Amino acid sequence: MSRLSQSIVDFIAQLLPLQTCQHADGHEGALSLLDGTLILPVDESHAAAEEG
Repeated sequence: MSRLSQSIVDFIAQLLPLQTCQHADGHEGALSLLDGTLILPVDESHAAAEEG
């Protein structure tokens, strides 16, 4: 997981009361209290190889 991606998700998760922290697939995510949308960090470890 990208440290930046996790930092962004952590920030979104702190936007209470609209978002709350939710653990899924071994990562912290941001769960919307309005519609249940779960935002998880992106695994970008393979992205550099695809772009290059």
